Amino acid sequence: MTYLYRGDSVILPTGNDPAVHRVTGHHRFHIGLDLGQNDPTAVAIIEDRQYPIWEGTKQTLEKRQRSIVYADRITDTRYGEIARHAAALTQRSPIDGRWTLTVDATGVGRAFVDVLADMRIEHMPVQMVGGSTVTSSGRFTNVAKNILITSLAGAFETQQLTIAADLPLRNELLAELESFSVKFTAAGNQVFEGGGAGHHADMAIATALAWFRSEQSYGFVGEGQLENWF
Repeated sequence: MTYLYRGDSVILPTGNDPAVHRVTGHHRFHIGLDLGQNDPTAVAIIEDRQYPIWEGTKQTLEKRQRSIVYADRITDTRYGEIARHAAALTQRSPIDGRWTLTVDATGVGRAFVDVLADMRIEHMPVQMVGGSTVTSSGRFTNVAKNILITSLAGAFETQQLTIAADLPLRNELLAELESFSVKFTAAGNQVFEGGGAGHHADMAIATALAWFRSEQSYGFVGEGQLENWF
């Protein structure tokens, strides 16, 4: 089939028949960035596509597909260089013109998002907080860490999110995702911990940020088990 692309919108031409109801699909890339402090910064990209198709004489949307197609670490710790690396990713084909960027703005991340703003790089700054809510505070979106992690877990359990088979860091990302565990504070609050020696599950957090952004128009997947995700 021949499609028309307008930014991240995908259109299946109907010809000149006014009786055919046209539906619009999408093809976009959600970039998640977990800023390192004295360690590398992690980046993950989720490809998100849902194309219009013919069903008899009507148009409908195919099943939505989301897959982790990119995961990497930026070793440079200078904020300007990290921002330039992120900007370069957005200009790659086929990402150019159809991307979102979601950044961990917790702690030192606030200074980094100022750099992104100065460079006019569009982004959503997310501050990871305790509790179990999503709120807005000025330009920042405050998201409970347990929402990020359980939503991502639910995405894998329901097979709404997959990992590209040829992803170079696939095994490392899988290990990070499987490393998360739930602990409870004396007050009975959930605390999610992940990672191991020398890292803090940074690629998994970057993936969770990308997934969160992909869900903004569709609502959360919901909570899920943290064991046997795959």
